[in-house]
This record gives sequence, structure tokens and C-alpha cells, in this order.
Amino acid sequence: MRCKRLRKKLLLLVDHPERDLPPAVAAHLAGCPACQREFALLRQMRALLQAAEAPPAPAGFAAGVMARIAAADREPAHGWRVLLTGWKRVAAATAALLLVAGSAFALVRFGTFQPPLIASKEQRTVVSPAAPATPVAPAKTEQVDKTAVPAPRPQQTPAPAPSTGKTEPKPAPPAAKEKTKPADRQPVAVAVERPARVFLDRQRVVFSTFLRVKVVDLNAAKARAAAIASAWGATQSYATSTTDRNQQVQICQFIVAKEKSAAFVNELAGLGSVVLRQDEKNDVTQEFNSIKAEYERLTALRKAAPEDERAALDATLNTLEGRLSQLETAASRYTVTLCLSEQG
Repeated sequence: MRCKRLRKKLLLLVDHPERDLPPAVAAHLAGCPACQREFALLRQMRALLQAAEAPPAPAGFAAGVMARIAAADREPAHGWRVLLTGWKRVAAATAALLLVAGSAFALVRFGTFQPPLIASKEQRTVVSPAAPATPVAPAKTEQVDKTAVPAPRPQQTPAPAPSTGKTEPKPAPPAAKEKTKPADRQPVAVAVERPARVFLDRQRVVFSTFLRVKVVDLNAAKARAAAIASAWGATQSYATSTTDRNQQVQICQFIVAKEKSAAFVNELAGLGSVVLRQDEKNDVTQEFNSIKAEYERLTALRKAAPEDERAALDATLNTLEGRLSQLETAASRYTVTLCLSEQG
């Protein structure tokens, strides 16, 4: 096996230290000191990368995720969602028609609303006396007797006021009021709900590049790499230094947007002579979905759990939520690991 072919597989072998080396690789490493040093350096770099803390989520990441969720909700529905929306409209229209038909049937069946009539306990019938006939004067008599006294008019008895049929309400006794007084209710304690994060269902792939470059001046190359990262809008997650055969090695990791990754890596490669470049593609969709399913299960379990068990559930949910955020951030950006060493 040639050294160039072996070095392309060294990164994959370093990522799985628990596995035994293939016989061909072990035989080549036993007789090639250069590949041995390369393999030892990669192991040392892997240990440093694992010891470093995970980079925090970028500012505004949570707001961006919620904005994408709101934008997805505002998009027009397609496919089966259109049919579902149509069925909902048909069901709503049917319910409205049934409500109107029921109201019309009740109106026809029972008639219009009329206030109830309350009969009076004592109904009296008043009969007025008949008025006597008025005497008619002769038509041809022109003289009127001024001394005649007019006949008295019959007196009419005034009719009593008709009964309205309403009874005056009687005040309830004080004892009845005391019996119907409701008891004082004690305030009910309401449990505090935990806000649940929403994660979209989509494929998540983590892209990364490992780049080892030999330069003339290590400090100048380090400053130049920081300037290139600033120009391309990349953020440096961490930086560390180590030694290899009494030679200083600088390791930096950058996070950059996917659309700028190709040009950014090419410009970093121009810092010196490229010794090794390894592009990786890691699909973390299955891992993300399994963690998300456990997160949703514990979230639903927490709602019905007693108060003394919610603290432990919250701790587990925070851990799962942090891991989901890390995978979400890694899948949305491009990771570049740069290893700088001086030419010997």
C-alpha cells in the first residue's frame, strides 16, 4: 500500500480508535516512519478536538428557527393538506346548515315567543247601569222655558281599575338567603408549563473539511487565517497549539456558511503547501430523529407527571434540547479544521 493512499484513510481510522487496524494498514505503518508520525499526530489532534468544549449556538439562532417555522405556516398548503382543508370547510358548512335547520324547526314547532300570562286570583266583573234615554225636544218649538229646572243626570259609578294580572313579589326570608349562600372556594394551584422547542422534520447533513498546511512563518500564517475568516464572515470556534517532534503546530476550527465554504477553504489552502485535505459528509438525520422522538415523548410525559418528578424530567429535557441544538447548528453551517505547521 502506498503512503498517499494510506493517508487518505488515516482520518477514518482515527475516528474509530476502538477498531483494530486492517492488516494491510498495520503492515505499512510498521515499516513507514513518516506514516507513523502522521498517524500519531492525527490521534493527538483528535484528542485535543474532543477535549475542547462545543461551540455555543450563534446569536439569533433560536429566533431564526422560529421565523422559518412561521414562514412555513404562512406558505400555501399542497397535496393532501389542500384536501384536508377542503374537508374542514365542508364539515363547517354542514354544521352551520344543521344549526339553521334546527332553529327553523324549533320556531315552526313551538311558535313565536310569548311572555307567560299569570291569572289573577280574584277576577271581578263590573256591570255599569244603562243610561236613561235622553228626551228629544219637538222640532217646531222655538221658545224655551227659562224657568224650567233641568232634570238631574243619573250618577254613574266609576269602574274600578282593571287588574293587570301581576302579583307583587314577596321578599325572601333572611334564613333562605343564608342557606343559598355559596361556600368560599379555595384557590387552585396551577402547575407551571415548560415551553417546548419545535424542530422541523428534514434531512440534516454535517459537512466538514480537514486541511493541513505547511507554512514558512507560523505566526504570520495564523494572523492571515484570522483575516481570511473575518473577510468571509466565518467565526472561529476555538484555537489551540501543540508540538510534534519539537515543532509547534497550530490548530484552528472555523464555522462558515455553506455557500461560502468552497472559496473559503481554497483561500486557506493558499497559505502554504497543502499536505493533506480531507472532505467529509456525515448524515446525522437518524440520530437527530431518535433524539427528537425521545424529547417529544418526555415532553408529553411531563404534562401528566406529578410535581416532584418534573425536576428530573426537566434536566433530561434540557440535555436532549442542547444536543438537538448542536446538531441543528452543525447541519446548518460548514466546519473547517485548519492545521498549520512550519516547514522543516
